[in-house]
Amino acid sequence: MFILEVWRDLTRDLLLAGLGELAAVHDPALIDDLLTVAPALPAGEMRAFLGRLAKAGELLEANVGAELALDSLILAWPRAAA
Repeated sequence: MFILEVWRDLTRDLLLAGLGELAAVHDPALIDDLLTVAPALPAGEMRAFLGRLAKAGELLEANVGAELALDSLILAWPRAAA
């Protein structure tokens, strides 16, 4: 599913930017935006979310309802650290 690929790339880039691995970012044009957002997102939660995205892809291939899968991902998106 295309939306999961985009979401995975964004999550990965946010994680890499937060870790200072800017050379590995998929879309260098977004580096300024990534550096603005990434420091507030806990790296552990971003890694866990990448796992959730992978699992959602598997579930969608097994005909799980797309709306339910995407809703659960939206609710699981990592929040900025307080």
